[in-house]
Amino acid sequence: MPKVWSPNFSFGFFLSVTACRRGTNTMTTTPFHQSIQLIVLTFLFWGPPLAHARTDCTQVTQIPQTECEALLDLYQRTNGQAWKNQWGWGYTNEPCDWHSRKNSVFAVAGVTCKSSHVIMLHLNNNRINGPIPQSIGHLKHLRYLFLAKNRLTGSIPDSLSNLSQLTKLWLNDNELSGTVPDFLGKLDPLRELLLNNNQFEGTISEVINPLDQLDFLNLAQNQFSGLFPKSLTRLNKLIIDDKHLSLSVCAIVTQIPQAECRALFEFYRQTNGPGWKNNAGWNKSKTPCDWQGITCNDGHVTRLELSGNQVSGSIPNSMGYSLSQLTHLNLAKNQLSGTIPSSLGHLTQLTSLKLNNNQLSGKIPVPIGYLSQLQWLVLSNNQLSGFIPTSLKNLKLVSSLNLSGNQNLSGSICPFVTQIPQAECEALLHLYRSTKGKHWKNNNGWNRTNTPCSWNGISCNGRHVTKLSLSSNQLSGPIPESIANLSRLERLELSSNQLSGPIPESIGNLSRLLRLELSSNQLSGPIPESIGNLSRLRWLYLSRNQLSGPIPESIGNLRQLESLYLFNNQLSGPIPESIGNLRQLTRLSLSHNQLSGPIPESIGNLRQLESLSLSRNQLSGPIPESIGNLRQLESLNLSRNQLSCDEIPSSLTSFGSSTSVSCD
Repeated sequence: MPKVWSPNFSFGFFLSVTACRRGTNTMTTTPFHQSIQLIVLTFLFWGPPLAHARTDCTQVTQIPQTECEALLDLYQRTNGQAWKNQWGWGYTNEPCDWHSRKNSVFAVAGVTCKSSHVIMLHLNNNRINGPIPQSIGHLKHLRYLFLAKNRLTGSIPDSLSNLSQLTKLWLNDNELSGTVPDFLGKLDPLRELLLNNNQFEGTISEVINPLDQLDFLNLAQNQFSGLFPKSLTRLNKLIIDDKHLSLSVCAIVTQIPQAECRALFEFYRQTNGPGWKNNAGWNKSKTPCDWQGITCNDGHVTRLELSGNQVSGSIPNSMGYSLSQLTHLNLAKNQLSGTIPSSLGHLTQLTSLKLNNNQLSGKIPVPIGYLSQLQWLVLSNNQLSGFIPTSLKNLKLVSSLNLSGNQNLSGSICPFVTQIPQAECEALLHLYRSTKGKHWKNNNGWNRTNTPCSWNGISCNGRHVTKLSLSSNQLSGPIPESIANLSRLERLELSSNQLSGPIPESIGNLSRLLRLELSSNQLSGPIPESIGNLSRLRWLYLSRNQLSGPIPESIGNLRQLESLYLFNNQLSGPIPESIGNLRQLTRLSLSHNQLSGPIPESIGNLRQLESLSLSRNQLSGPIPESIGNLRQLESLNLSRNQLSCDEIPSSLTSFGSSTSVSCD
């Protein structure tokens, strides 16, 4: 309560500063004393009202006594002394000025009068605490009652029915409870009714229907239940509750069919809609086409896009049965769980279905394959299992099918691939399965998307696989014979893995191959004779394996070869004479094998050779004179053999000092 100055205290204070001392008849006045007197007199005349100036409603002339008393009753019953702004309340006889002159937020606030009556009471956000008194009904000329954002409790008093001129009633953001009273339906001029953020319960009474002037109704965040009167669809702005209504806003929606609205509402409820990152409009307005993530066309929902929106729970069946005009459904990057409902197969207009990066489980529903308009099907990074349904091959328009990141899916993606021939796709999958593809270091896309040209390590050209590069990728197991079905392959790079077993004979069918890298594996058995069929081959790397047997004579057919590395194997037998046919060869390393016999004279034909290493074998006999023809040679290593190194051909003496020669 504001401090009240007592006249006696003021006068006593005044005397105390004008008298010299107690009991003295002589009064001494100094300039200091004169200043104090002036300050005190000014404060008495212009300061806060004195106690004797408390409001006397019988003396008020601005408004009727009953209205004055109603205002005072509101002040006293709602702990007016603790109000945020209480200027003048109960201390002046001018109630039409109470509060208003101190408010800097609103253009007009506090009490406003017109024609000797209170017409507006504007006390929003003023720390008003307690029930609304019945006496409020004596303000019969009130047009605007703003009591929002306070701490009002209890129910709406019946006496409010007397406010027949009321046009705006704001009681939102309080702690009011009970039901919405029927008498509100008698307040004909009412245009705005805001009751949101309270504790009201029960049904929305039909008595609101007669309010023909009502334009804005906000009932959100209460505990209402039941249906809303359909007549409320005429309102320009309607916001209702989203927690406890059985059919919620759909009863008053006309923008889309009721079935579509109910399907959206069920989805909202089943996926914890109130907890979404953005749920703007959902079940709060009667215009679902404006709800977050919703797009409509011709009175139907056509797009539902809520990716990355913290949507959790399961997808209800009703979505597939009711949203028949849906073309785009994007619920990616959420926390959806449970199975994909089979009913989605009824969304025959769907062109894009994205459910990736969730926690969906179970099988891919067969009816998904009946969505003939589908162009995008993205189900990656879930927990889906079982066989990939063959019905997906009916999706002729699909340009992107992604099932990656579902470790328990089985079956082949190839029936749904159009990027490359089926035979090539199946050849890739044979390699994937034969070399334990699930355990590769990087198997992105493999057997999970219908775009094999985007799988890790794959390059394509002209609708064919032209490059397979999976070096250092933890492949283990044998290379399948079906590798030959990659008939347009130009580069096969599988080095530095744990491949085992033989090099397949069928590799000779890769007639377009330019580069073959199989080094640093555990391959065994002979080099296949068919390797001589790779007439375009320029680089052949088979080193650091466990290959055995002779170097095939057919090696001489690789006339375009520039590099031949066969070192660190278990090759035996002679170096074939045909090796002299490799006239484009610049690097030849056959070291660390068990090769025997003489160095063939034909080796002198390799006039482009820059590096020749035959060390650590069992070669014998003289060093051929023809080696002197290798004028480009920079490094020659013949060490650790049984060669006659003491008998160096005179032709070798012509090598320059820049050439490194080793023989012992």
